[in-house]
Order: sequence, then structure tokens, then C-alpha cells
Amino acid sequence: MFNDIFVNLIIPPHMDNHKHHNTALKVNEGIEQPPSINDQSALRFINIKRKKLTADEFVEGILSQDRTILSKAITLVESSLPEHQKLK
Repeated sequence: MFNDIFVNLIIPPHMDNHKHHNTALKVNEGIEQPPSINDQSALRFINIKRKKLTADEFVEGILSQDRTILSKAITLVESSLPEHQKLK
């Protein structure tokens, strides 16, 4: 869509029927864009093992008003996954 608009700015639609244009303007093909996410970085991020907190660590974190630990505790309470129901 952008290319169509760009071409219409350079070559007006009334001139588009001509095969050869006497102009110094030329529309070049764009370059291929690199991927927005590095595959190796994504795999490294996926493979990071987060420390599983114990019940005592949850209690200590909640009582010390640690919002991160509170949010993890809420997630565990609301989760229906069996591994989230097990707490040491």
C-alpha cells in the first residue's frame, strides 16, 4: 500500500500508462528487513529457569510487601495447573 502511494507521488496516475518516462526519478526496490527478534536470544530467554519459591519464601515476601512475590502467589492460587498446586 505504501509503495502504491509512493509511486503515485513520483509518477502521477495520468502518466502511469506510458512505458518509458522522461524523468530522473526511479523507484528502487526496498531491502529485505532483518527479523525483529534474534532467534538465539529468544531461545536463551525461554530456557531461563526461574527459582521456585518455597511456602516460607512466599510468606516472607508477602509480609515484607514484595509486589513481585505477591503477584506470583496470586498466580499460583488462581492457576489450575497441577504443578502450581504443589508447594514445598
